[in-house]
Amino acid sequence: MLGITDKVVIVTGAGGPNMGRASALLFAQHGAKVFVTDINREGLDETVKQVRNQGGEIQSSVVDLLDEEGVEKLIAEVCSAYGTIHHVLNFAATYNPRVGTLECTSSDWDRIVGVILKGTWLVSKHAMRVMQNNEPIGEKGWRGSIVTIGSVMAHRGGKNYIAYTVAKAGILGLNRAMALDGAEYGIRVNCISPGLTRTPATPLEKGSEKERQIVSRLHALHYMSEPEDMAQTALWLCSDTARSLTGAVVNVDCGWTARE
Repeated sequence: MLGITDKVVIVTGAGGPNMGRASALLFAQHGAKVFVTDINREGLDETVKQVRNQGGEIQSSVVDLLDEEGVEKLIAEVCSAYGTIHHVLNFAATYNPRVGTLECTSSDWDRIVGVILKGTWLVSKHAMRVMQNNEPIGEKGWRGSIVTIGSVMAHRGGKNYIAYTVAKAGILGLNRAMALDGAEYGIRVNCISPGLTRTPATPLEKGSEKERQIVSRLHALHYMSEPEDMAQTALWLCSDTARSLTGAVVNVDCGWTARE
């Protein structure tokens, strides 16, 4: 019913116990052909191992998303392996160092904004050139789907996260612009905007008093999201059941944005 079986999906930022890995596992469970990328080879190998252990189809490549030639090579590798590209999940990001306006250096800014914003644009741009030639999908005949990853900080700001906040706010504009550009070719582009999610980027001990205090202060629902929640949302956005969505932002943040 979802129409994911045999579709080809690129997942960036899949080299850790994070949203990218959770998505690779979930899409593979639904029969997709998954191609993962990250700068962390060891982490990528673990993702590949987990997907193959559950019987999934997956390949991987280490790519620096700031290198356009490297991104073009990635797209060529995916097409060589699987013939085309149907979906892209842009999970790659970096948030360190966690510094504010006065402490952030030019190199900090270039790396954080570059990986998140430029990296998402480059992968999406070169994937769209392939997607536009796909056979129509579903009754409405769309041809591909791209998922970008925002953040609650894009909506409310974040103290001591100047470059990360700006980059994620930029993702919201990029998402709208690519949705309008992609519509001409039948390519849908939508954004997931997470709140606190249990990944290495949010080092809160599960069930701890510190977690309880922070989550209850920020979230309307008094618990954290899991990487699998973002994976399930991405799966839906890439399915034919979301065929009328493009340019949308889905806040998967346990009500944090609503409280603000």
